[in-house]
Amino acid sequence: MLNNQGINVFSRESGKLPRIYNWNFTVQREITPNLTIEGAYVGNHGTRLIAGFLKQLNQNDYSVLSMGDKLLQQIDSEAEAQALGVPYPYPGFTGTVAQALRPYPQYHDISDPQATVGESDYNALQVKAMQRTTHGLDFLISYTLSKNITTVDDAFGWGGFGVLGAVNAKNLSLERGLAVDTTFTNSRGDRTHNLVLSFGYELPFAKHAQRRVAKEVVGGWRVNGIFQYASGAALPLSPYYPNNLANVIFNNEGRYDRVPDIAIRNNVSNASPGVSFMFNPDAFRDPQPFTLGNAARTYGDLRGFPFFNEDLSITKQFQVRESKRLELRMDAFNLLNRSVFNDPSTAFYDTPRIQSGRAIGYGTFFGRKNFSRQLQLSLKFVF
Repeated sequence: MLNNQGINVFSRESGKLPRIYNWNFTVQREITPNLTIEGAYVGNHGTRLIAGFLKQLNQNDYSVLSMGDKLLQQIDSEAEAQALGVPYPYPGFTGTVAQALRPYPQYHDISDPQATVGESDYNALQVKAMQRTTHGLDFLISYTLSKNITTVDDAFGWGGFGVLGAVNAKNLSLERGLAVDTTFTNSRGDRTHNLVLSFGYELPFAKHAQRRVAKEVVGGWRVNGIFQYASGAALPLSPYYPNNLANVIFNNEGRYDRVPDIAIRNNVSNASPGVSFMFNPDAFRDPQPFTLGNAARTYGDLRGFPFFNEDLSITKQFQVRESKRLELRMDAFNLLNRSVFNDPSTAFYDTPRIQSGRAIGYGTFFGRKNFSRQLQLSLKFVF
């Protein structure tokens, strides 16, 4: 009844809870009673992560590629199968040689949507300096140098952006790559560098004022800020099905060939939407017929734009009575009005070109992820 259809299966391992192993080593030093610095190595390893698209039970073995064009020839009878030198799967079978060679030729794809075959590895150097309020100033400076490698980029096991299945279900190490931000935000995925500075400073003008009125005017001012600077997130090459591997291996995803000694990223100094080509199309090429390309899933040079942002607030407090006060506050979000552009296209099959005066295709980008500078003024009465 289910012949010539795709089916889902569930095994004893399906849907099991993942295992995450965490470890760290931290050294902390107190420089002054209020200032400490800290350095830490942080790591974790995840196993049994849900990665349903990676477990394809009906893929052909790559050894069949040696048959070349014969894989696409049609079989409509046992005699035709014998003439082609391949087994006839069952009476009434019709399909290609490639279909006849599948482990379960009566079915199309066989997937385990709850397969727990995903893995992840995270390693980081984390450095922190923290000062408690001293002379009106407190701050926290955090820097992270990290690498996040995984076979599955999202929590639901869909394989992540740009991944439709395992290239080779018998060798999932080919799926290991830098973690990709599947949320299209600035919070996830592999980012090599991440620096965050937060601070608060009570302006010291009041202590120099002699009169009470002057103290009320120049006192009670405080500046707070959060500044963040991070590397661009890792991007995948978009899915592609070169040389009919999808019809002979049935893996739903192919790979390009990486061209040696050719830079992936163009040297672009002032990137502009609809103008700049960020990636070099000569860095990859289609593989030879009936071969799997040697390109990896991700590359360190195939990244989106860095994330730079500064938020600043200035507050002024007016003491009305001992338990009552007014607080005037101005917040500036994206203070320097920086533009964080959307990720460049990694659709290698989309030839980069100029169309209607705009750059489109591989390596181009349009629009921005973040908002323009926003100012907010508020008044609060505390009692």
